[in-house]
Amino acid sequence: MGISIKYKAKIEEKDKAKITEIINFVERETKKQSLESYRYVDKGRYELMRLYDTDHKLTHTWWHFNSNDKSDKPDTKESYKTEQVGIFVNYPTSESFGVSFTYNKIDKTYDWDDSTKTQVFNDKEIGNIGFHVWIINLLLRIKEKFDIDLEIKDEGDYYFTEKQRQKHIDYLSNRHKKHSCYSKDVDMKYVERWRKMKPFDIKNLVVAMGETLAVIDSLGGMLQKAGWDEKQIAKCFTFYGNKKTITIDNNNKKETKNDRWD
Repeated sequence: MGISIKYKAKIEEKDKAKITEIINFVERETKKQSLESYRYVDKGRYELMRLYDTDHKLTHTWWHFNSNDKSDKPDTKESYKTEQVGIFVNYPTSESFGVSFTYNKIDKTYDWDDSTKTQVFNDKEIGNIGFHVWIINLLLRIKEKFDIDLEIKDEGDYYFTEKQRQKHIDYLSNRHKKHSCYSKDVDMKYVERWRKMKPFDIKNLVVAMGETLAVIDSLGGMLQKAGWDEKQIAKCFTFYGNKKTITIDNNNKKETKNDRWD
């Protein structure tokens, strides 16, 4: 579990010079923070990936750069050899922050599609929140400075305006209430604390994360007392799994549940 940041953009082939400029900019900003970074150029295979649900229906597609594939199999429109350039920034207690551009031969673009997590599980990882804020600010500066259409999805809500943030909270709160594993016994103060938490309030963010973990632990205990086994509880907390139904036999009373937020 962690606070994820997902970010992606496409740079036209004619604007290729921006890639070097962006990487140079990230490297300079990294040095200002006395962080370790390394640049790289890699060759591999760019492949169109597909995800299917349990009914074999296509649910999602995405492009994946496989640096380990050095095979000589023929290129196709959905799988071909190409090159990736980028830079990684390391932080002692967090996942690396990556900026990578993969050449898309079909669209004639350089695709930037990365993500990272800045989880905080103990006192030693408190600094991850500062790293999280630094990443978001850096991405926003890149978006403005180099005039690119950079899409940023931030679970920490640092990227949202307050209006967007409240809309986001309302949406997730409603999904939470509808989730099959949601228990009315859980005190709504957890949802309310999240609603009132302000961006850049590091103390509240840490407190809210700790309480979220406590809620998950509490729910797991209640479900166990209700007769759920470990597999059923694991499915309950797989919020973004494939859409399917499971049948729960609790005291000979069968109940069909959906293990995904709807």
